[in-house]
Amino acid sequence: MRMIDWYDVYVYIGGFSLIIMSIAWLIFGITTMRKLDKAIVEEGKPRPCQWDPMWWRAHLYTWPIIFSGKSFSELENRIIDTQDVKKNINTYDKVLSWILFLSNCIMINCLLIGWILDLY
Repeated sequence: MRMIDWYDVYVYIGGFSLIIMSIAWLIFGITTMRKLDKAIVEEGKPRPCQWDPMWWRAHLYTWPIIFSGKSFSELENRIIDTQDVKKNINTYDKVLSWILFLSNCIMINCLLIGWILDLY
């Protein structure tokens, strides 16, 4: 029986975080982003990020949901109004945002570690 080495652990963590991030990104886009876009448009404001080919807007929405609006610069507030996002979220959106954010961070760190240690 073969023992699991560090490379296997690295691959399992990176692969698992990629799967979780992909599922969370899809669910976040279908449920939370759709709800937030609808609420913002109903207030008479234009939808944030009109051009969104790969759903990068999901990450723009996760930042104001997770972190305080005070950490945003004027440029970021012009892209997406943090107050519009914060007033239309619930606990489900916060949990899903944390799952998307953490799985994305873990996956990016695995990629960077693999690149630095030349594991590919």
